[in-house]
Amino acid sequence: LNYSSVCSNKGVVVQGVSCLLIDTGNTGLLMPCNASLPSLGFSVGDTIHFSFTLNACISFCMQGAGIDITCLDTSDRVSCNTSASMIVQHPTSYVAANGSLRVVVTGATPPLFFVWSNGVSGTGIDSIGDLGEGNYCVTVSDLNNCTASICDSLAGAHICIDSALICAPGSLCCDAPLIDPVCGCNGVTYTNGCIATYLNGVTSYTMGPCTDTCNANFYFTKHLDTVTFYNTSTAASPIIAVIWDFGDGISSVSPQPTHIYSHDSIYNVCLSITTTTGCTDQFCDTVLITHNCIDSTLLCGFPLCCDFVPQITVCGCDSVSYANACEAESYYGVTSYYTGVCSVTGIKNGFLINGGIHISPNPARESISVIYETAYSGKTEIRITNLLGQEVKFFNRSFETSGKHNANIGISDLAKGVYVVEIKTETERRLKKFIVD
Repeated sequence: LNYSSVCSNKGVVVQGVSCLLIDTGNTGLLMPCNASLPSLGFSVGDTIHFSFTLNACISFCMQGAGIDITCLDTSDRVSCNTSASMIVQHPTSYVAANGSLRVVVTGATPPLFFVWSNGVSGTGIDSIGDLGEGNYCVTVSDLNNCTASICDSLAGAHICIDSALICAPGSLCCDAPLIDPVCGCNGVTYTNGCIATYLNGVTSYTMGPCTDTCNANFYFTKHLDTVTFYNTSTAASPIIAVIWDFGDGISSVSPQPTHIYSHDSIYNVCLSITTTTGCTDQFCDTVLITHNCIDSTLLCGFPLCCDFVPQITVCGCDSVSYANACEAESYYGVTSYYTGVCSVTGIKNGFLINGGIHISPNPARESISVIYETAYSGKTEIRITNLLGQEVKFFNRSFETSGKHNANIGISDLAKGVYVVEIKTETERRLKKFIVD
């Protein structure tokens, strides 16, 4: 049976006694022997263009002259139930070309012929691969010239790293690398775009090396010789390395180290950071370690530091009772204490009276006026120390009655910096910072 659009005869399908026949109008009724008209998609009333040869076949129709259809115009058939659906495999990323499409056809008579919108066509080609993002269509036609069309789209994930882009081991993807730096979407500089994409899976990059900003920073807390450091560094790209130099010959790569110093001294502690783009920065600060009972660097210098701290009395290492641990440390610089009232006779509570000390001007250059108040009469000493606890001035005020007192002290011989005024009586001790500018 030859399917063609050029056949020599024309007829109309009619109903015979027990089968469908062809009425040509001039040759009488014809009974196909080599094919049934319903199997070819024809029903009563359909027009058929065909060619034939006579065949004296025996048929249950028992009507018309027997023929073999040798040519059939497929455009005459109208009963097509062909349909198509698509199985989609999206690419692994929006730049990858590893997607695929496969069409599933139903209701068609093989062989099937496929025409894809990307230019691929042929019999039995029901799938295409190595596809990137985009819209794709396919038209399929069968033996009876019935057709079906379907379209679908592919879309890959917008990710920075797609491992599917990386060449297989042993391949020659980037064997002769050109030095033309690019900055990957992950903030890493690569020798060139080939190495970025096919050796590292980078989906996008900009020409030129990455530029970055990074700022190392930290703060610390301490108790006697034990110091805990907190890394507060910031950077535009991920920080991949930190190195702490504690200033005593010991280092650490811990993100939040705690270090114990063995000797009293001033240590220059430095934190160095490195990011994924190669940005480096360093920040240093000094740490004073003292095993003395009083450490003036603990003073907070703010009158409300301990306003909301519970009043749980502690006894400082200076044998003075304080209202709570916060006041002992923040107002008096006491480095150690225990809970409870000191047992030493005659030692009074060290809580400041009306603020304790007033210094003016502050900052100062030539002299300061120190106004202080004592709760009891007795011997008074005024001492000025630097932040290392070293005494730079000392005044013995001898016997003073309880109440307010004023001392004018020249400071023109002191170097610029922060100092501490200490007022000490037989029963009281208080401290206050001032600045020489």
